[in-house]
Amino acid sequence: MRPPLWRSLYGICTPSLALIAVTDRDRSDTSAEGAAQQVAVLPAVEISATWHGQMAAVLACGIDPQSPAFQLVERVRQGERANAEEMYEALLHRGYHFPKREMQLKATGKQLRGAGDHAALLLAHGCASEWVAVLTRIREVDDREEIKAGLADTVDTAHRSGGWS
Repeated sequence: MRPPLWRSLYGICTPSLALIAVTDRDRSDTSAEGAAQQVAVLPAVEISATWHGQMAAVLACGIDPQSPAFQLVERVRQGERANAEEMYEALLHRGYHFPKREMQLKATGKQLRGAGDHAALLLAHGCASEWVAVLTRIREVDDREEIKAGLADTVDTAHRSGGWS
């Protein structure tokens, strides 16, 4: 698991700090974590999107994380996890072995989330010595695109949940 948010906030929560926004890519459930630090938290989420074939990250603020509109975020996360598992299977099929997978993915709850996790596994297991080589290997095995929401749907989701982007 990732370290508790309070460790990240330690030292920045001062009497002059009135408001923070806590975001995590494609997760709308992390905003509440800052409330325990006695600082006002602006609910927010960073949503992975595409626009004209290019990756975009949309910061949606003032959202209601419990809104049904945020099913979009969960669909993106589920698609990315499924994509990541298929990529992992493709790497195994190519002869790669990852005996330290659980230890390497401890920070993510032992779940693969995307190409970055595959890269970390390849590096940790000595399959490559640098990021460029790792990303090249990943593309050789499987060049599928990461799962993203369309930009218009993403902005609409933020607005329908009471926020802005």
